Amino acid sequence: MRLFRSGACVRSRRSTYPCSSKHCNLPSSGRGAATQGQEAAASDGLIQSGFFSLGVAALPEFEGSDELQGVPLIVSNVKFRNGMSLEVEGITSRLDLLADSFWRSGPIVNLTFGRNDDNVGSAALRALDDVDNALEVGAFVGVSMPLSPSVLPDGFFTADVSVRHDVLDAHDGLLAAAEAEFAFPMTQRLFFVLEFAATYASDNYMDAFFGVSSAGAAASGLAAFAPEAGVKDFGPAAIVSYALGERLGVFARVSYRRLIGDAADSPIVDVEGSPDQWFVGAGLSWRF
Repeated sequence: MRLFRSGACVRSRRSTYPCSSKHCNLPSSGRGAATQGQEAAASDGLIQSGFFSLGVAALPEFEGSDELQGVPLIVSNVKFRNGMSLEVEGITSRLDLLADSFWRSGPIVNLTFGRNDDNVGSAALRALDDVDNALEVGAFVGVSMPLSPSVLPDGFFTADVSVRHDVLDAHDGLLAAAEAEFAFPMTQRLFFVLEFAATYASDNYMDAFFGVSSAGAAASGLAAFAPEAGVKDFGPAAIVSYALGERLGVFARVSYRRLIGDAADSPIVDVEGSPDQWFVGAGLSWRF
């Protein structure tokens, strides 16, 4: 599950703090000579620019849950002098290997939380087999381009497709995601990002998170269910960020994912959980 997309000065020299990991087009609140000098000094090293964000978030206890849990939220983006950038978005990390290019591509690593007695309150779900936390490794490719001034002045559009596979044999499945993002300034200090994403999951992933075996049905009282591969979710997200000064900013994010198809029809979701998956997060950002 992708928690957050937030970023730093990757595309625009006018940014003062992160708003989206793919964009940083927020107009500056007014940088002085000292700030520019610090940036010039930073560019002499390995790192050219970046940001670090720390906050709190609420998200489902497990995929399909109708209960939320609180977690710390860490988001960061570092742009290196060679043009590559490292994007850390909650539990997802990407390394864009293409230096300041129209294209984006590189490796992606994601942690997917499992389901066990520690995060399940339902007696029926506790009777099912646990699903361990999964580490998914893969690659992404996409494009990033400025929007026409007649459409959105200073706006940016990014679209990515990623594929990743579990390497810890937790669900032993494959996930493919498509994401699109529009980012643009609303005022001199206020920045807005609108996103949309959809995710495809393989048979193994669907069976691990949404399947109920005959033995599981007998133990839990839920109906046996054998889900098939397919698109499992889609939904929008919005990020608002505000510059408090040269380097300090605040941000908030709200996202909604709707489980669909066999994911929504599973008794784990339909009876014991919810197809409506919400994420809410907020925090502080520091640009360097």
